[in-house]
This record gives sequence, C-alpha cells and structure tokens, in this order.
Amino acid sequence: MNHRVVSGFSIIVVLLVVIGWFSYLSILEFRSTAELVSRSHHLANVRESLLTDIVSAESEARGYVIMGKEEYLTLYTEAVSDVKKGILRLREVEKQTVTPEIINRLIALIEMRLERLRITIEARQLEGIDAVVGVAGIGKKLMDEIRLVTAQNEAVENQHLTAAAQRLQEVSARTTWIIGIGSVLAVLFHLSSTIALSRAILNREHLERSLLEISEREQRRIGQDLHDGLCQQLTGISLMVSSLYRKIRAGSEHQLEQISRLLNNSIEETRIVTRGLHPVPDEPGGLVVGLRELVNGVNSNNVATCNLSIVGSVQIEESSIASNLYRITQESVRNALKHSRAKAISITLETTQQGIDLTIKDDGIGLPREKSGKGLGLEIMKYRTASIGGRLSIESKASQGTCIHVHLSHPSLLSSK
Repeated sequence: MNHRVVSGFSIIVVLLVVIGWFSYLSILEFRSTAELVSRSHHLANVRESLLTDIVSAESEARGYVIMGKEEYLTLYTEAVSDVKKGILRLREVEKQTVTPEIINRLIALIEMRLERLRITIEARQLEGIDAVVGVAGIGKKLMDEIRLVTAQNEAVENQHLTAAAQRLQEVSARTTWIIGIGSVLAVLFHLSSTIALSRAILNREHLERSLLEISEREQRRIGQDLHDGLCQQLTGISLMVSSLYRKIRAGSEHQLEQISRLLNNSIEETRIVTRGLHPVPDEPGGLVVGLRELVNGVNSNNVATCNLSIVGSVQIEESSIASNLYRITQESVRNALKHSRAKAISITLETTQQGIDLTIKDDGIGLPREKSGKGLGLEIMKYRTASIGGRLSIESKASQGTCIHVHLSHPSLLSSK
C-alpha cells in the first residue's frame, strides 16, 4: 500500500513537471511572437515615415525646380536631412528583421532617389529649368520602384506574422490540451493516492487497535491462568500444610506457621497481580467493579483520598471499551499522585442518552509543563480514547489541579439490561 501511495505521488510530480515544461515552452513561443510583432510594427512605422519624408523631399525639390524660390530649397534640405535619419533607423531595424535583403534594396533605391534629386537641384541652379526637363521621368520610375519594394517588404512581413499567428494557435491548442489532460490525470492520481493513503492509515489504526486488544486479552489470559492455576495450587498447598500442622510432632509448630504465612502472602500477591492484569471483569458492570477496586487501592495507601461517583446504570457490553476507560482512569490517578501530588481525587462515571462521560479531578499542583499534553502516559491516554471513538480533554493549571474528561458517544454499546 505504501508503494502505491509513493508511486501515485511520484506520477503526480512527473505530470506537474511535464505540464510546467510545456507551459515554459509556450511562454517562450508567445514571447518570440510578441517580439516579432513588435519588430514588424516598428519596421512599418520607420518605413512609412521614411516614405513620407522622401515624398516631401521630392515635392520640395519639384517646387524649387518650377518656382526657383530659395524657401523651397530650404524645405528640401530639411526633408533630405529627415530622410537620412530615417535611413539610419531603417538600417538599425534591418538587423532584426526577417527580410534584410529587401530592406537593403529599399535603402539603396532611396539613396539613388536622393542622389537624383541632388543632381536635379544642381542642374536647376546651374543651367536653369530647361536642363531638368528630361530627368523627371527617371525620378518617377525610381519612386515607383521604391513603392514596389516597400509593398514587397510589407507582404513578406505579413506572411511571417500570419505564419507566427498560426504557429501560436497550434502551440496554444497543444498546451491547453496538455495542461487539461495533465491536470485531470494529476487530480485522478492525487485522489487515488489520497484514498490509498487513507486506507493505509485506517489499516494502521485498525492494526494498532487490534494489537491493543490483543495485549488486553493476553493480560486477561495471564491473569486467569494465575488465578486458576498458581493460586489454586498455592491454596491447595496451604490446606495441606494446615492438615499436617495438626499431625506433626511437637516442636515444629513455628516453622509450619512461617510456611503457612508465606504461602498465604504468596496467594494474596498473586491475586493482586491477577487483578492488575485483568482489573475489569468480563461483564456489563465490570468497569464499575474495577473502578471501585482502584479507589480502594488508592485509599488503602493513605497517600490521598479517592472518591467514586456513579451516575446512572453503567452497563457496557464491549469489554475493550470498559478496559480502555479503566486504563485511562488508572493513568490519570497515577499522574495525580506522582506529578500533581494531589491529596484528593474524584472520579465520576455518568451515562446519558448521548453516551458515557468519565471525569477525573484532583486538587494537586497541576501537571508539569513538560508533561502537559506531551508525556508518554498522556499520549497513550489520547490513543486509547481515539481507539474507542471518544474525545479527550485535559485542563491543568498550576496550583489549581487537573481535570481529565472523556466523552464517548456510543449509546448503542450500552447494555439494555
């Protein structure tokens, strides 16, 4: 079962890594496409601005040729300066575009057009308007070719953008499919692994509960064996010694008395051990019997006074529940005497329609900080309470004593007798 849980969570990790890897690749593709679109828009802006400037330079040059006024020549000079700046920007963009050959061709044509305009202006200045009549047609052809190359560049850029958009759609669809399928599989493996882990925990709890019950049964068996075997043999030996005592010759009475006393002490100690191993009789009212013997044992030591209060008819059919409640009480009393140094202990066992309530209070100094909720005995008490489906609460304050309460919501387990 543990192998299945580890395998399930390992598969989940692998699926998440695969999803993350494809998501990373998709992000790179999106970023690359975004950069391509950004470069294309920037190229389009530089290209359009350059065309506007070259047209402006051509218009101002034509105005100077026709009118011969210096103001047109000034505007022409400014337009040429803008065109040259645009060419520099276009050369910078050309290094990042997918059509460098077309860009270089466009730059060459624009430079040829500028050179043609310069020649026209100089001819007008030196020889008059008649000298430039024949060059107008050449300038028009250059502009037409510039517009043609510009259109070609725009078309190629659009093709690349269209291809990138299609590729982006494919990547997006693939990534969406992988993330969707991977997420579903991850959730399924997570659920199956969680279910397997829950079953493993339940099986472990069941095994621990079974071991606890086996321990209780083994103690009960040992106690019964001591009671039915050793105690009976010791009792028989004691009776035989008593019989011999009347028949033995005078002078040996003292030794026989010692033997008889030792046998009786052994019988009593064996009975005490037997009660300790199996303190709760196998009967519906066995818990009350066991608690009364526990209280009598505490009172007989003259260390503290212990009172038992029974509210209602406590009849518990299931021996494991009665045994665990007794052990919880026994541990609570031991803590009260050992750690809290209590002088008065009260035990209350009550049955209601909701179930069973067991309360152990003392007037001691409270449990030490390191023992409050962390000691082995308290942990065993918590486990015993959980194993029978109960709730345990512990309240301990310095110089105000300790109160331990167990609530068991098992009315169906109470005897109807």
